[in-house]
Amino acid sequence: ITPSTTVSDLIIYNYVTPNDDGHNDVFFIDGISKYLNNSVEIYNRWGVLIYEVNGYDNETKAFRGISEGRITVNKNEKLPEGTYYYILKYIKQSSTEIIERLGYLYINR
Repeated sequence: ITPSTTVSDLIIYNYVTPNDDGHNDVFFIDGISKYLNNSVEIYNRWGVLIYEVNGYDNETKAFRGISEGRITVNKNEKLPEGTYYYILKYIKQSSTEIIERLGYLYINR
């Protein structure tokens, strides 16, 4: 099962199973490579920012269900199974318009 949300020409796969089996191991945004000027923020259900990156790329800067370290969550700690919320921002090609997409993702361990 690969639930997804289609946003313009992006497909956001919001089901993450970070078990290194090669399927859904990261929060995958198909087409994000077209928008190099982007950012992703991920929050837990209490609104605590647990992941933040500029230039999200599905590989070296991909969310793998591990905390970056914040006040309530230790760095490099596996996040518990459950629902999380993302904010994706990117600039449309050949314009200065910032697009913001909000949604949820589910981590299943």
